[in-house]
Amino acid sequence: MTAQSNSNSGGAALPDIDPEFIVVCASVWCNDRGYGFGYGWDRKRFNNRNDAIKHGWKIRGSDDFNIGQTYGDDLIWFGWMDQRHYEDEDTMREIADAIGLTFDPRWHRLEYSKATGRVIAPRPSATEGSDG
Repeated sequence: MTAQSNSNSGGAALPDIDPEFIVVCASVWCNDRGYGFGYGWDRKRFNNRNDAIKHGWKIRGSDDFNIGQTYGDDLIWFGWMDQRHYEDEDTMREIADAIGLTFDPRWHRLEYSKATGRVIAPRPSATEGSDG
């Protein structure tokens, strides 16, 4: 899968992709050594976020699930419904690995449309914004 590039208003090339959406179910584990998180995915992919959200409600019976956005086998976005969780690169890599996907930091450095999931801009650096 090869991403084509578009230019934004600043002239920088942005990848032109058709992402897919998945439902990621997280669970917490705890034992005498500590605690952690586990992640699962049923391998179903959707062409839009709303269909993935409907599927999440169907399989969980509540809003206790996350939405992942993929491009090929890369996890490029992770959040709840349409709200991005600004996880650090190590955590994104851990989530991707747990569900059998890959992680490429270049996708982590971009912002995506809530409506379409397409790339809309470079992500502001952590020093530029309070939520990065």
